[in-house]
Amino acid sequence: MKTIIINIGNELLNGSRRNSNADLLIETLTPVGAEVIGVVVVGDDEREMTAAIVTAASRAGLIILTGGLGPTADDLTRQVLAKAVGARLVMNHAVERSIKQRFVERGVEMPAINLKQAMVPQGGVVIENNRGTAPGVILNHQGVFYVALPGPPAELQPMVEGVLKPLVEEKSEAEQSRRWRTLRTCGLSESALCEKIEDLFKTDGNPSLSVTAHPAGVDLRITASADKKQAADAIIDSLEKEIRKRLKDNVYGRNSESLEQVVGRMLDSRNMTIGVAESCTGGLLGFRLSAVAGSSRYFKGGIIAYSNSVKTGLLGIPEEILAEQGAVCAEVAEKLAMGVIKALDVKIGIGITGIAGPDGGTSDKPVGTIFICVADRDGANGTAKFTFNGDRESIRWRSSQMALDMVRRMLV
Repeated sequence: MKTIIINIGNELLNGSRRNSNADLLIETLTPVGAEVIGVVVVGDDEREMTAAIVTAASRAGLIILTGGLGPTADDLTRQVLAKAVGARLVMNHAVERSIKQRFVERGVEMPAINLKQAMVPQGGVVIENNRGTAPGVILNHQGVFYVALPGPPAELQPMVEGVLKPLVEEKSEAEQSRRWRTLRTCGLSESALCEKIEDLFKTDGNPSLSVTAHPAGVDLRITASADKKQAADAIIDSLEKEIRKRLKDNVYGRNSESLEQVVGRMLDSRNMTIGVAESCTGGLLGFRLSAVAGSSRYFKGGIIAYSNSVKTGLLGIPEEILAEQGAVCAEVAEKLAMGVIKALDVKIGIGITGIAGPDGGTSDKPVGTIFICVADRDGANGTAKFTFNGDRESIRWRSSQMALDMVRRMLV
């Protein structure tokens, strides 16, 4: 099902907000049959919005609009969509009652302009919004489906999962099914990865492979088309099997799976607990581990050992090691890992120390030098030195990613 996404809002053009809605829509709808052929960003301008909708209608069978459904004067999506398809805006009294009730429940007087959100293009089907006052709308006009959704991701996501995804899946069943899957990797550079699978990039494009590199690793996207989705999945399964054979345990997950989710499942299934002692990452690793729902079963906590006094006082690192070798070395990483095992009474400890920059580097330990140790109660299981390029944020993120990957490989 050919699809065009139109993201609306001046904030998307001036850089004050990232266009995360496009990412969410593509990741959710592509696997169930949406063939996204374009993503358009327009400001809150009636002429530009109208031109984008009319152009999209000539190219695609599904047009998804996000944003511009609020009650203020610059929220123009309803009226522009209605005008573009030649429909009147009519008051939906069920939505009107719902908006009024929401304000009553909050104990706040409703501004009269909020009733604008109950206006719907005639013939449109309302998508209930349980997290805000702006409902979504589905409109089928001359064989083209128009779907208008609110801009805030917290309001948009439930509508996409609960209503739009099933709609796309249903409509795509009658068409050739196009399926998509992403394999997530860590531990190989983009060039090293591509060298191992170079012959799998087919010229006929079915299945097709694309590569995306980012600080967390390299993603491989497989896309296949067939008469039925099961047949497309079978094509993808075959290629995935060959890719995994070549890349081995550098593949850690699928689609939107994060490394912290994968590691969390492994720890949970093995009834193992983990703690972290972080210096240069400043709690980022602990944040990522604790962000996974249910992580309290295996993640017991962390110690941010930024100063040497914390390293010696809480984690028992001998002062002579710090004096002779400095805080950035393999032995300190090992002591951090073993120290947090003892301090938090966990089965696995991670120690990270390094120089994240932008200053503090030396000739033998430049900015980006990181030491990571993963240990269990028997001692250091593995200690590694890395030299990362990039800014401070990138170096800290890569450090946390490699620490998680070291735990994963140990558990494997």
